[in-house]
Amino acid sequence: MTREEAIRLLGFLGENWHGLYLQALDMAITALMEQHRWISVEERLPNDNEKVIVYTRSGKMCVARWSARQDKFVSSGNLTVTHWMLLPNKPKTEVRCEFAENGVDGG
Repeated sequence: MTREEAIRLLGFLGENWHGLYLQALDMAITALMEQHRWISVEERLPNDNEKVIVYTRSGKMCVARWSARQDKFVSSGNLTVTHWMLLPNKPKTEVRCEFAENGVDGG
């Protein structure tokens, strides 16, 4: 897209296009920051049955699921969770291991 095409496209938003554009950027940045930050359990809890990364009082990290019915994080152990974070998205493309393709064990 050329500069002129972008200006013409943004012109359809009216005279205050720059304000709307900046507001949209701010919303996008806030959403991205929210995905990659530790959230205190005192601030809020994940959605019911949502798998998240948790940080425990003893300093361990693991993946657990929030159970609203049980009012706790469910995992393989007894967790005292202080913070949690959303899991990253899965890769969009297949991840290939070059070591395995070349006959070398990468593990």
